[in-house]
Amino acid sequence: MQRQATLLRVFTSLFTILLLQSAAPAAAPGTQPATDWVRLPASKWPQLVLTNEASFQGHSPLQGASAFLMRMPDGEIVVGTAKHLIKKPGGVDPPIALPDLDGVLTSWRVFPRTVKDHAIAAKGVDERTNGEVLHDWLLLRISGAPAKLPSTPLIPRSDPVRVGETVYLVGVPYSDRSSAQNVYKGVVTARPKDNYFTYEFAPPVHIAGFSGAPIVDEKGLLVGHGVSMSPELKQKDGLEIEFGGEDASLALELWKHRNDGPTTKPADAIHLTLPEGWTPKTSKSAKVLQFAEYPPLIAYFELVAEPKADFSDETDLMRWASLVKANAAKSATLTDRAETELKAGSIGGRKTVEYEIAGEIKGVKLRYRIVMLEANGCFCKVSCWTTPRHWNDAQPKFEEIVRRLR
Repeated sequence: MQRQATLLRVFTSLFTILLLQSAAPAAAPGTQPATDWVRLPASKWPQLVLTNEASFQGHSPLQGASAFLMRMPDGEIVVGTAKHLIKKPGGVDPPIALPDLDGVLTSWRVFPRTVKDHAIAAKGVDERTNGEVLHDWLLLRISGAPAKLPSTPLIPRSDPVRVGETVYLVGVPYSDRSSAQNVYKGVVTARPKDNYFTYEFAPPVHIAGFSGAPIVDEKGLLVGHGVSMSPELKQKDGLEIEFGGEDASLALELWKHRNDGPTTKPADAIHLTLPEGWTPKTSKSAKVLQFAEYPPLIAYFELVAEPKADFSDETDLMRWASLVKANAAKSATLTDRAETELKAGSIGGRKTVEYEIAGEIKGVKLRYRIVMLEANGCFCKVSCWTTPRHWNDAQPKFEEIVRRLR
């Protein structure tokens, strides 16, 4: 269970990016007007895609991939790109955490790939940094007031793109040194995860360098940036005909909440005084707030928590519990594992969501009771376990822990 707690936040990102999909700050779905240029042949479209050149203190530089400009609802123009570019996939080593970017950034320029002199500078993060593992957007403020922009700012669409819609991926492969941009027409094929869609396009192309590339709809509205969350992409003759995108509507939410205060720190917000008979233990994980043993019953519990502000306004206790349960199954070390479905309930008048797990570790049979609840702006997970022999006697002890959680 210690390993599960350690990986809780990491594996949350694999269940994609549930962050901040609340009310749209722009127009209602389907009502945003089309751009003027979208009626032109794609070869006549204005410059939309840019590339990156950035340097950092104590980290290797970033050079390449894709970016673009986007006009936010209040008129502010920001640089949009993929956040994974400030980590090893973008050649940046050691990786940079989003909340640390402003402190290490020394220079960030974006420009058309064939016109390096037509550049503008970005100076820092312009989005909410809470819960960065849940998304791959990077929004940067523009430095100063440039007299001329290197590309036409795109208007983010307020509603997610739908399966069957026509989209256009705008990018340039590294192999094409003479083009400022190319346009690849495609159709959305699936929405396998929240805030993420896949699409197939033509003509085939090797998409190295397309991370952070803009994707627009038939109105010319920005529907996402290029990113793949799939282990394999469809190919034809060794070139890709499939890619993914992260919703622009999510970027709007990140930007809308950019000035929110810091999230609650679970270690400061969650308090628990151990009942008599429990012995504190030391956990190897910094994520574990408390770990203790009740020796007479060979019973243990472990407490972890996450700030509610790291999730969307629509993420309630049951939805968070579903994430936790799915993530725990991915990192399970038990053999002969069996688990129950989630069940809403209450302990001491407090709403809970629970499930149970049974299995073996090195031949020892164990039973777990996972209790999830809300406290002081956090989602809390209390993992309780003992042997089947002591299971019934341990339940009042486990529930006393939950009652004392403040």
